[in-house]
This record gives sequence, structure tokens and C-alpha cells, in this order.
Amino acid sequence: MKKHMVIALTFLLGLSGLFAQNWNTSVKFSPSDKTIGDTFGSDVSVSGNYAIVGASGEDEDANGSNTLSNAGSAYIFFFNGSEWVEQQKIVASDREANDNFGFKVDISGDYAIVGAYRENADAGAAYIFVRNDTTWSEQQKIVASDRAAGDRFAYSLDIDGDYAIVGAYQEDDNVVGGDTKSNAGSAYIFYRSGVTWTQQQKILAGDRAIDDNFGFSVSISGDYSIVGANREDEDASGSNTLSNSGSAYIFIRSGVTWTQQQKIVAGDRAGNENFAYSVAISGPDVIVGAYNDNKDENGLNPVSSAGSAFIFVRSGAIWTQQQKIVAFDRASYDNYGIVVSISGDYSVVGSFYSSLDANGENYMEMAGAAYVYSRSGSNWTLDEKLADPDRAEYNYYGMGAFISGNKVMVGSPYGLSNYGTAFLLERSVVEGGDGATPVELVDFTALNLKNAVSLSWTTESEVNNLGFVIEKRKTGRNDWTSVSSYVTNANLLGQGTTSETHYYELTDNSVESGSEYEYRLGDVDYNNDLTWKGLLSVTVGGEDVSIPGSFGLKKIYPNPFNPRTAIVVQLENSCHMELSIFNTNGEKAVTLFNGEKGVGQTIYHWNAANMPSGLYFVRMEAGDLIQSQKIVYMK
Repeated sequence: MKKHMVIALTFLLGLSGLFAQNWNTSVKFSPSDKTIGDTFGSDVSVSGNYAIVGASGEDEDANGSNTLSNAGSAYIFFFNGSEWVEQQKIVASDREANDNFGFKVDISGDYAIVGAYRENADAGAAYIFVRNDTTWSEQQKIVASDRAAGDRFAYSLDIDGDYAIVGAYQEDDNVVGGDTKSNAGSAYIFYRSGVTWTQQQKILAGDRAIDDNFGFSVSISGDYSIVGANREDEDASGSNTLSNSGSAYIFIRSGVTWTQQQKIVAGDRAGNENFAYSVAISGPDVIVGAYNDNKDENGLNPVSSAGSAFIFVRSGAIWTQQQKIVAFDRASYDNYGIVVSISGDYSVVGSFYSSLDANGENYMEMAGAAYVYSRSGSNWTLDEKLADPDRAEYNYYGMGAFISGNKVMVGSPYGLSNYGTAFLLERSVVEGGDGATPVELVDFTALNLKNAVSLSWTTESEVNNLGFVIEKRKTGRNDWTSVSSYVTNANLLGQGTTSETHYYELTDNSVESGSEYEYRLGDVDYNNDLTWKGLLSVTVGGEDVSIPGSFGLKKIYPNPFNPRTAIVVQLENSCHMELSIFNTNGEKAVTLFNGEKGVGQTIYHWNAANMPSGLYFVRMEAGDLIQSQKIVYMK
């Protein structure tokens, strides 16, 4: 799916007449207390400026003591505006040896969920953590209402807002505890009200049978959830038995009730393919992995266990297979599809047994790989094959893989000489139309203000620019909605034709705290042709620069900065205010505002591109209140 202070996300955009993107490694995660065999990177997830990495083989508690073999842990990382830092190591409050806490992890806004499927004789449990400022605390341990030894509850899990889904693929009973069918499997949906998570429903396959493994994989998005049954045998109509062909079941929520909407299977299904070994859902899109599939995208050219993935889309109440995708360099036992993730028009497929590099060359046994795809219209094509920058034999890069907005995370649990690593890659996006560049966009920035998002962008030049439009969507959804347009907002009118630098800004107050949004910026020329120029994502919530109960000049962010920073002023009473920047000689460099200012919060941006680097002072005089803060401009 998808906060500590005001968070600035700035993407420098190169220009081209064609759509282009590159996935560049932004950070390599490694825990502060790394130990060989911790399997750090076995599962990963990212939501806005927070990331979580599981280490199910880790032995020590959060303080690095109380050794319990394979008790497990997870690590949360935070992007502080300039770099990713390890924020906290989390463990279960009732940790025991061999719980494998961290085998599965997910994060959504201020909430994280961690599975320990081997807890209490493999009955299993999941732990939900909540963030308060910079501290993550265990909010609740959740278990199945009918838990039993061997159910493996939390072998799979997912969290989205106030809902979490947890799979128990070896659970045997129906919803009332009868009709026992060994390893038929089940899944449990939990709902948060206030600080309490309550089991809302236990869900089962409509055609459940022995050894189906329903719940082996799960995912949830809004009012929809999907559950994989990788050893199920029948087609969507319940006939044409093919042993372990696999299937997935999609559920829809109405009020407090989840009902099965559709069972889906591979269009070219065959026995022992393990379709739905992995699943993911994002709005109206589903991706399903079949790691043991032998056939290519056309159902031909068998290669043992090369693997595949299938993308389904929903129209109304019907889910239809849109495309089957396979690796361009598919080889025997790659197990492509062992993990899948999807976010809007992008998806990632893990293949941790893959032995070829990003170019399909340089064989290295089970070094691992991940494949990122993008969709244009209804066609999915490969964006890039990703390989471990530190690739070595048996790294298993791609055992964990997750995509959210413009970010991809990939785990390499045996990388870095078996210490384990994880990587976050970010997509650089430039969109253009017919080859013309009517607007040269320098940057496009978002500031998280807890209950609002401040957007700003700078143009180096403009040609026949009528104005700008801004649209947004929740990450993972396809439905873009208008935020503002030059048609109704004069501040978004373009400059026509100019070679001078211009700066624009807009505040979006219609956001939900804890949600991750994608924003896109478009310009319209005099021919009314719209060209999308920039795309970025930001998570709303947590702390902003405002200090509760305090007024005046707030913390400035980023600081140090290059070349722009945001200054937030909050006034309790209307008054005359002057906001200025001074250099170290006491000389006024610029006045940002001088006039009457009303009650409330206002954001001022300073672009210091034409100023020398060094120390400056922001000074605010508002009525009888005088405040100043140091800022550092670093070119």
C-alpha cells in the first residue's frame, strides 16, 4: 500500500519526447546487527517513506541479547528526506525459538504486520505494530479464533489500511469447526476499530477439498481480497481435474461480509503448475504466480519449472485473464513467479533460482533475479530485469519482491556472504507526447503535511504553455481524479513562451492520513494537447512541521537543502508579517512575504539556485513575535 516530519520527495526529471523509465538502486539495506544466516531479506515491503524487511532466521531481541534460535525479527527503515536510515528492529513480545517471526512482512501507512507461522507448534500468529512518532510498538498479537497446532496461520499475510488478511493453508475445518478436510486451508480477515483488531470473518473456498492449500498466499486491496490455493485441482467450474494445477479465489466485501466473487485459474492450466503459489491484488488488477509452469506465454515450448505469472483485470464483477508473462531468458528450474506484486500499471515477479544476470548472461547458480513490467493499454512488457548488484551463487535475490508506486524492493536473503541484504529501487519517469518539449520541467516535489500535501514544480522554459493540470490516485488504484487545473485555478496558468525559470505550487487538502498517493503533472499547450510530465508518490500522515499548541516559524525542511526548501508559518492571530532570508553578514537576501497575514498555516518556498552556498537565517516578524532559524544551502 503504501510521516516522521515533513517529508520532501524530489525527482529530477530529464526530458525526452518519449515515455522513459529506469529503475535505479536507491539504497542497499543491511541491518545494524547483521549475522550470517539471519535470512534478512526473506520478505520485504515498502509504503511511502517506510520500508520493512523480515529476518526470520535472526536470533536476538531488539537489544541484541536473549538469544533464541530462529525466533526471528524485522527491521523498519525510514527515509528522512536525504537518506534511508534504520529506525527500529522489532520482535514479538512473546518470542520463542523457531517462531520464524519475519517470514512474512507488510507495511501500510503507520501500521506493519509480521507473521510467525511456526509460533506455538505451528499454530501461527501475526503481530501488528503501530508507529507513534519514531517508535514502533506492538499493538496486538492476532490469532485465528479456531487456532490449532499445525495450521500455519500467518504463512501468508497482507495489510491495507484498517484491514488485514492472514492465511492458514494447513487449517482443516469449515467456519463452524466441522466438515474436517486435512489441509484444505482457510484465511482470516481482521478489521481495526480504534486500537483493536478483531477477526471479521474466516473465509473458505466454495469448493474446498483435502490438500488444496487455500491460504498459501493472500492479498487485500480495498473491498477486494484474493486467496491462493496452489494445490487445488479443478477448473473454475469445478471440473477438469488436474492434480495441483492451482487456483485463486477473489472475495468482495459488502458491509462486514466477505463473499466469494470468482474463482480464477490459468488459461492454459496443467497439472502440478502450482498456480497461485503467490498472489497480489491492486485495485482492479490481480497478478498470480505459477512457479512450476513449464510453458511460455503462448502455452508452448516447455521448459521444466521455468515459471510464469498471469495478470487478471476486473470489469464490473468479472475478472478476466489479461496476459500471461514469462521471463525473456527463461530456463529450467528458475521458479519465476515464486513471488509477485502489482501496483497500478507496474508489476514485479521474483525468480530467486534464476542464474543469469540482468542481460540474460553470465551464469551464476541461483544468484536470483526479479523482473519489472509496465502496462501500456492492455499490454504488459518488460521494463527491466533486476539482478543483485553483489550477485553471487545462491544469493536468492528475488525471494522477496514488492512494488508500490515508483518504488521496488527486492530481498536477497543469502546475499552479502550469507548476511542477507535488501535493495530499494526507484523509477525515474519522464512522459512526453509527440516529441515536442513545450515545458522543460526541472523538478516536481511533494511535501507531506500530515493532513495535506504541498506540491511544487519548477520550469526552466516554456513553449506555448497554456497551463498545468494535477491528478492523483491512491497508490495501487487506476482511477485518476483531478486535483486542480489551470481552467479553474489561475495559479496554474502557464507562461506561454518563455526562457525564464518559473515556480509553481499547489496544496491538496483532500487527502486521508495514512494513505499513499500518486500525483501526476501535465501541461496543456495552445493546441489543447495534454502531455504528462512528472509522476511521484507520497504518504500522508504522521508528524508535519507543525508543533501541536505552538505558533510561529516552524521547522524548515529539508535542511540542509539544494536548491529549494519549504518554510511553514502558522499564526494564531491575524497580523502584519514579514518573512525574510538573511546571509551571515546580516544582509537581507530575499523577502518571501511582507504584508497582512491571516490565521492558519502557510507554506513558503525558497529557491536559492542563484545564491552562493553557505549558512543563512530565516527571520519572521509577526506582530510582537520575532523568530529565526538557521538553514544551510549545500550545492
